[in-house]
Formats: sequence, C-alpha cells, structure tokens
Amino acid sequence: MQGRSFAPLLLAALCGLTIAPLSLAQTSARCRFSSFSAPSGYYLAGISGITSSGVIVGQLESKSFKDVAFVRYPDGSFTIYKAPNSYSTWFSKRSDRDVNVGAYQDNGYDGHVHGFTLHGSRFEAMNYPRAAATWLSGINKRGSIVGYYYLSDSTGRGFQFDNGRFTTFQYPGAVATTANAISDNGVIVGAYASGDVFYGFILQNKTYRRVIHPQGVLGTTLTDVNSSGVVVGEYDDADDYLHGFVYKNGKFQNLIYPGSRNTFAGGINDYGVIAGQVFFEDGSSKGYTAHCK
Repeated sequence: MQGRSFAPLLLAALCGLTIAPLSLAQTSARCRFSSFSAPSGYYLAGISGITSSGVIVGQLESKSFKDVAFVRYPDGSFTIYKAPNSYSTWFSKRSDRDVNVGAYQDNGYDGHVHGFTLHGSRFEAMNYPRAAATWLSGINKRGSIVGYYYLSDSTGRGFQFDNGRFTTFQYPGAVATTANAISDNGVIVGAYASGDVFYGFILQNKTYRRVIHPQGVLGTTLTDVNSSGVVVGEYDDADDYLHGFVYKNGKFQNLIYPGSRNTFAGGINDYGVIAGQVFFEDGSSKGYTAHCK
C-alpha cells in the first residue's frame, strides 16, 4: 500500500470483537477541496500528514522511479529531502513542533529500511533492536513516536518510543500490527491483518477497538487521528479500489473529490483539515486539502 503505506501487512485472524454494522447507511462528507500538483519532474507517490499550520508531508516519485520525501508549505512551496545514503526516502508525519518522522531504504545490497527523525537539519536514524526493518509513522507535539518493525521471520509489531525507550504492542492474535499515527492525547490508530484482509484499530488507554468500514470488503486501515478523536482512513472495496473516509463518533463519511476515481486520506490536523491524494480516470493525480462538515 505504499504510496498508501510503508510496508505490506502480514496476516492474522481474530474473531468476536465489535465490528461496525455492515448495514450502516453511507453518507459523503461535505467538503471544500483545494488541490495542488507535484513540483516539476516528480509524481505524487503519497501524502501522509498535515500539521495544524497546514504544512503537508509525503513522498514524491522521481523520473528514475525513486521516492524522495517532501514538505509542502501553505504558500505552495516544496522542500524535497533525501536521507543520507538512501535509495528511497519517505515522510510519514510532521509534528506541530516541526519534527518529521519517516523511513528510508538504504543503498545496501539487501536494501534495509530504517526509521528516522528530521528536525531542521538534524537527522537521526532509529532502528528497533535486532529488527530487519523499522518504520516511524507518527509523532505528536510531546515527541511521542509510533512506528512498526519486522523481524527476519516476518513477524511485525507496533511500537511507541518515549524518553529513549521502546514499548511494543500487538493487536491480540495478530501476526503483524502497524501503527500509523498518534494524537496529542496519546490515541494510536493503525491496522492489522487477517488472511488477505486488513482491519483498522484504535488503541486508547491500552484498550483496542476494531474499526471496519461497511464497504471495506477487502480491508480498512486508519491513517491519522487528531486531538478531537476524528479519524481518517481508507477502505478497499469489493473491486479492490481504495477510498478515503472520515470516522467520527462511531460513524463513517466517505471522502469524494468531485470527478475523481479515487480519493485517499493521509492526514488530519487539529482543525479538522484533511490532506490526501486524488486520482482521475486518465491516471493523473493531485494532492488536496479538504475542510469538511
């Protein structure tokens, strides 16, 4: 799912938890969209987060098919970033204190993936101990970081990093769990997998809640959450198309950019502004911000 996510989800089964009713009627969020294009020479590979000041982060694909990270400022200007000695670089989120988190694939023969933080020009790699691959996927204003890692046997778990210490977590019964964001209130959202289907989850006060979009026949993932508890995510429908949604107070609203084929949601800030990517029938793509009711 990258551009939609950093790594393939591995699979596990769990039954008997609360699921959003499949009969729930679907509504579309009423949104005011503004769109933007990738800078010259690049293609939008994914939009992952937005700060309260409207700064957007994500990744671009170059003409040589390598990914570079980007920061887009409210005035429309871009800064492009490539991690040291990297083949590809991705930004996942940016805190309101201007700390970026993400991952990069190194230039080595095996192309290992490493997490990193970037604050101004200060770059710090972060690897979960003895992991084959590490991704940093979320950060809040207090500096709490979430991410996920994979071991050599493909076992994957989420983690939270605070005060120099890792705390791991795993959705009950899952082989792989991916944490995608953490709010300033400490609420974590992400996804885990079962068979060929992935499910969203909310982790709050050490309690999991499974979230499944009623049209997400092939899967649901949660991509971000703000301090008001409003969640954005994406679902995979019966035709294997991904679509974005807003999840608030236990209800889903689909995100539909006018005239589009697919509308993805990568991030939401504390003002409720959503950032994502839209695709059209001709294969073209744009980034967007949306103010939704």
